[in-house]
Amino acid sequence: LADARLEAAQMMKQLRQGLDPLVARKKNSFSNIVTVDDLFADWQKENEKRLKHPQIPARVYRKDISPHIGDYKIHQVRATDIRHIIQYIADSNRPSISNDALMYCKQLFNHGIKLDVVESNPASAFNVTDAGGVEKSRDRVLSIDELKQFFKVAHENNDSFSRDNFIACSLLLTLGVRKSELCKAQWSEFDLDEKTWKLVDERTKTLTATNIPLPDMVVSLLKELQIRACGSKYLLPNRRASKKPHMGDDTLNRAITKLFGHEAGKKKQPPNLMGDMDHF
Repeated sequence: LADARLEAAQMMKQLRQGLDPLVARKKNSFSNIVTVDDLFADWQKENEKRLKHPQIPARVYRKDISPHIGDYKIHQVRATDIRHIIQYIADSNRPSISNDALMYCKQLFNHGIKLDVVESNPASAFNVTDAGGVEKSRDRVLSIDELKQFFKVAHENNDSFSRDNFIACSLLLTLGVRKSELCKAQWSEFDLDEKTWKLVDERTKTLTATNIPLPDMVVSLLKELQIRACGSKYLLPNRRASKKPHMGDDTLNRAITKLFGHEAGKKKQPPNLMGDMDHF
């Protein structure tokens, strides 16, 4: 009872000072959001409700934004900090990620303004010309001769370019699906007798389920993958300890790049096995 009287007295004092105790209490509910990482955790809860792929902004934030400002108090972040982030990413030859990081920074601090934990958005003054620039469509196309050369080199170097990777590239070329759609594919979606793949709508970019016919050559490759999967529900299970049970998004990119003599994180680079062929 004594505590209740004290709280009531404090509320009366706030009212005399022109403050609404209910508004103050609502503001205090966000008092645990202090750092940029705290703000991201709250923003990500909304992303998981409204976005089809909330892991995408989470990946960009954790890899390219949080290491720079994650432990900053929200009001300490300045425009120069945002500028440093987007230029650092752009300088690493990742212009599209730089643009994405800028977009997510704007959304993140707008979320902070909605919660009244920050008064202004330090990213608002920047646009894509300050980050990675206006993105252009890729115009790299492989000729028939280049395709022959790639598969020949990949087949001859199966110690570095695994059979799973070889089959995955064959399926991408034959079926024309997106890389993420293939990497996350499950055996329950396939009917090898009817020779069809029902690509479920929650994994397509168009949000529409698609029935994909399977040529005989593809069926034979799938039967081989079925043996190699060793009972996994995924066509291409992850071969290493990882949070993802299926082949990672960057696995094929890294494997192909290695054939061109580049391996991320290694001081001693592998030989270029692709000759004078332009990288793709």
